[in-house]
Formats: sequence, C-alpha cells, structure tokens
Amino acid sequence: MEAIKAIKYIYLCLTVLAVLVAASTTLSLWDLLPGICLMWTLYLSFAFGNQIAKRTNSLAGNLLYIAQIEGTSSKSFIFKHKFIFGCLALCFSYAITYFYTGQTILSTIQNTLKGVNLYSLYQTHYREHNIVVFSINKLPFIFMNFGLDFLLIYSYIGILNKKISKPTIQEIIYLTTLAFSFLIFGFARGTNFEVFEFTLLILFLMLLKKKNGSTMKKIPIKTIILIALTCVLAVAAFYVVISIRMPAKPYYTVSQEMCYDPNDILSRLLPDLAYMITRLSQYFTFGIFYTSTFISKVWISSPIVFMGGAFPFGLNLAGITPVTSTINQIIDQSSNWIPDVIGFWSSLGLMGELVLVFFLGNMSKKLENKSDIVSMMGVYLITLQMFSFPIGNFLIVSSANKLITVTVIGILVLRKLSILKDGLLCRKK
Repeated sequence: MEAIKAIKYIYLCLTVLAVLVAASTTLSLWDLLPGICLMWTLYLSFAFGNQIAKRTNSLAGNLLYIAQIEGTSSKSFIFKHKFIFGCLALCFSYAITYFYTGQTILSTIQNTLKGVNLYSLYQTHYREHNIVVFSINKLPFIFMNFGLDFLLIYSYIGILNKKISKPTIQEIIYLTTLAFSFLIFGFARGTNFEVFEFTLLILFLMLLKKKNGSTMKKIPIKTIILIALTCVLAVAAFYVVISIRMPAKPYYTVSQEMCYDPNDILSRLLPDLAYMITRLSQYFTFGIFYTSTFISKVWISSPIVFMGGAFPFGLNLAGITPVTSTINQIIDQSSNWIPDVIGFWSSLGLMGELVLVFFLGNMSKKLENKSDIVSMMGVYLITLQMFSFPIGNFLIVSSANKLITVTVIGILVLRKLSILKDGLLCRKK
C-alpha cells in the first residue's frame, strides 16, 4: 500500500462522514459539497505528482527496501539503547504534563477515572501561569515535547515497519512505554489531539505495510479488521474525553449554523449514532464547511475576488484580508479549527496551493522509494499534512510537529550532502 492510497482512504472516510453529518445536523449536503470537491481536487494534484515520480518496483529495489529498513533499525543509536530512551520518554512526559497542566501522571489517571473535567483544570492552570506567553523558561519543555513526539514516530516506524523479524518483547514494552508517555499528556489536557495523532500513525503503518518489500495491491482482511478495531478504540477514547469535557445536551451545537438536528433523517433512524457523528463533526467536518463557505460566499462572490484567489497574494490585492476575518463575519467559527487549506490559499492562491500539493505528492513517492526510517517519517509528515488540509491543526499548529518537520528535512538534506548515512546519527567516515 502506498501513501497515495492511504490518503485516498482517509479522504473517503471524511467524505462519508460529511454525508452522515448532512443527515444528522442542520447543514445540508450542498453546504459541504464545495469543500468536498476542493478536498478531492487536492488529492488529484497529489496523485499526479505522485504518479510522475520514479517508481522502484524491481526485485533489486525490493531487496534494497528490506535491507534499508532492517539495516537502519539494527544500527540506530536509539534502538540500541531502548531502555534509556524509554525511561527518558517517561521523564519527558512527566515534566511536560506537570508544566502545561499542573497534573502528574498519577493524578491524571485518578482524575480521569473519577470523571474530573481535566480540560477545565488545564485551561485554568494555563491562564494562571501565563503559559501562553513565550519565555526562556518554556523552551526546555517545548524541546521535551518535541523529543517525546520524535521518539514515538521514529520508533514506531522503525520497529513496526520491519519486514523480516517481528517485534521482540523488549521492543513491544518500549513501544508501549512511548505510547503511554505520549497519550497521558493528551488526557491530562483533556483533549483528543494526541489520540487522533497516535491513531493516524498506527493507521499509516497498517496501510503502508509491504509484503516482502513489494507494495500490496489489496488490503488483507486481517489488516481491515485491525484498522476497524483501531478506529473503534480511537472513537471510544474520544467519546470518553469529550463526554467528561462537555456533558451530553439535548441539542449539541458545533457552531450557530452546525447543530444536531433531531428531525433529520439519520437522527430519526439512529439517534445515538447521529449524536456521535455530530460530535465527531466538530473536529473532522467543520473545516469542510468552513472551506465551502469561503468558496460559495467569498471566492465566487465577484470576478475580481475569483481571479485574485487563483494566484499568490491575489486575495490581498482583491481586498480580502485577512481571509479568516471575512469568513467569520459570515459564519460562527466558535472554538473550531480553521482548515489548513484556507491558510495556504490566502497566501499562495489556489494555483500555488495545487503546485505545493503536487510537490508533496512527488516527494512522497521519492521518499517511499528510499524506505529508510527518516524517509518514511517524511512520508508520514506529508500524509499528516494532507489530512490537515481539510481539517486543520495537525502539523503547522503544533510546535513539536514543526520541530520534527524541520529535523526530518535537515537530516534528509545532510544525507543528500553525504554528511549523514541512512542510519540516523551515523556519520559518514
């Protein structure tokens, strides 16, 4: 399975969810259709860039794939000292959890089991200690958060993407420690961001799994079952956190325009499912609605804005600045995420954004052909960004993910210059 197919399945799921949202809320399918069409336009641009990149399907290429992924796993400094880095992850998790939320790992577990609203405690601690303001004292915790996230992504790709040997008991314990350290921070904040990101990483590894170095044409039944189970567990975790944070109400409101409608089709047939869909839509469908509003109410509102929106900085010249303020005068954003597609569109224009996505598709295929751990981290980050275009907040908003992106790009550049070997931190002699 290639990254392009993983993105296709992600976009299919988002499309199905949008249709279900239209059958559960006050929105109609027409309110979401422009955003859905733009999402698939981005996919086509990504697929075109992916398609023209040089492919490596030969026997020699497959053997090289196995040698690279197995070789970097065996000689990596991190994997040679799993116990140390596992303990380091726990220390990082404890430190950032206490700094950002005022909770310890133990108190987080206890309060979660008691049903305490940890999000409210997190927001109170954040305001009282003025953590939102950048300071030198904050830097160590930013880098610890980065270190924890980097260890998680690097280790999961390096260990679970191995093709010859299965994970050992020590590796399973190490990966479990990393997952716990990563997720407990999200629970301490009372948010679902870490749950979503970890789920996407697991799904990414499942969909990109190769057999004997060859790309799978179809997803095996076993993988489909595991994907379904992972999604169910992720939704269950989401529902636990969101239920504690926002107790159930008769009419759940995502924004003034996007509310649970008890008289809609799905709401009448399966009210519990419709209510859960409405809650999920706050994270995974509002961005599509936001984009649709921009397209239907702003971009095609006049020929000047339409032409300006096609080119870099054209919206500024057309007087639509900032774009988000213009949209927020039309609909209620509330506390929902702004999709990345709007941010890039406002500066690059639609044509520039399509070129960027084309480049990401082309780079994704080239990195897949290399197949070492850092290259596959690059593919994962590209997949994360493609997920963020219609949704928002998964890559360019997170400081840790920004630092990981810069680090991966830096390693790939140094490797291109023959300063680093394929194994992370293995210098060329």
